[in-house]
Amino acid sequence: MPLTTSDLAKLNGATIAIQSASAPNVYLRMDGTGVVTPTASGGGTVNSQSGINVFAVFRLRPQPDGSYAVESVAYPNVFLRIEPGAISAGQPVGGKVNCQASIGPSEKFFIVAQPNGTLSFLSAGFQNIYLRLVPGAGTTPGGTVNCQVGVGAPNTTFILDKA
Repeated sequence: MPLTTSDLAKLNGATIAIQSASAPNVYLRMDGTGVVTPTASGGGTVNSQSGINVFAVFRLRPQPDGSYAVESVAYPNVFLRIEPGAISAGQPVGGKVNCQASIGPSEKFFIVAQPNGTLSFLSAGFQNIYLRLVPGAGTTPGGTVNCQVGVGAPNTTFILDKA
């Protein structure tokens, strides 16, 4: 059964999977290979995959401001990182999503309920910037994970389940 925002506070370190709401059985994937110390530009690879394995399992780490950091289970202390770059209302898609070995503004997300019951990841460090996942065409791992100005189904909505 999909998790809701009210379920998140009760996870207490339980593992989750982050599924694309627009593509059944396509999950966010994080490979933190080589990410051992914080760097300005982050590292590793974030993309999507079919099904769940250790690269697609995460822990949500609550932050004092009400946001969450998304930690890889395969790479403990490695977190999902968002960097929107020069995207704007005129160029609403782009930026970079990768990994970081610390939690700062780029690694925090507010998890926002959407009217259709899905959830979106709003950056806590960048105003109106959301996590975006476009599944690959039959390749796994693959797809594109980046940023989008504003929430807009289908690519910025997700289903969270316990993993």
